[in-house]
Amino acid sequence: MAAWGNASQRIKDFEASSGRKFTNNIRVLVKVSINFHKVFGLALDFLEINPSFIYELLNQKTRNTFAACYELSHYNLKSRRGV
Repeated sequence: MAAWGNASQRIKDFEASSGRKFTNNIRVLVKVSINFHKVFGLALDFLEINPSFIYELLNQKTRNTFAACYELSHYNLKSRRGV
């Protein structure tokens, strides 16, 4: 088994389904299994990487950006009117 075990295949599946590279500082929702081996100690197995989680984060950032733009434009309109 490879050093990353089944994680490398899960990462490839994630990249294929999400269209995003699995890079440093990416936020993902991962379902894992932790097992103990008498000789090797703890093993972390990736069961699933949820591709929809990243879309939810991106959508939230987009909504926050639109809300900030709206507030800024609303403030600018009030400032121009002297309200």
